Amino acid sequence: MGAPSPISREIQVALPPSKLWEALKDPQMLVKASNQAVVSIENVDGDAATVGNTRMVKFNTDLVPYPFIKEELTMIDESTHTIGVSVIEGGLVGTQVSSLKWKLTLKPEGEGSLLLWSLDYEPKVPGTEEVDKFADGFVASIKQVEAYVLSL
Repeated sequence: MGAPSPISREIQVALPPSKLWEALKDPQMLVKASNQAVVSIENVDGDAATVGNTRMVKFNTDLVPYPFIKEELTMIDESTHTIGVSVIEGGLVGTQVSSLKWKLTLKPEGEGSLLLWSLDYEPKVPGTEEVDKFADGFVASIKQVEAYVLSL
C-alpha cells in the first residue's frame, strides 16, 4: 500500500532507567501490571533476553481488539537500554499493516527516565487510526508498569 511510516513517542517515567529496564525485561511484569488486558506472555522460541527469541502475547479480547501478537526480539543492548522488536503475526499485522517494528531506548532524566519509542510500519490499508491506537496502548502499558513497580 505504501512506504513505511514512522510514529514516535517520548514517555516520562518516574523510575530510573536501570529499574525500568529490569521491569521491562521481565515478561510477567506486563501481565501483572496490565489490569487484565494482557492474559499471558509465553516464550515460543529461545531465551527471553536473546536476539531471535519469539514470544506470544495473548490479550483479553474484551479490552484489546485482537487476541494475540507474536513478536521477535530483533536487538537488545544492555549498555544503552535499547530493545528492538518485530511483530511477526497477529495484532494489526496482515490486516492493517504488512510489517510493524518498534524500538525503545531508556535515558536518564532527573530522578527518572525518558523512554524514547519509535514504531515503523508498512500500511496495508489507508489511514493510521488503528496504528495510533496500538501506539497509545503501548504508552498506556508503560505507564501501567511504572505504576505497578512504584506500588511495590
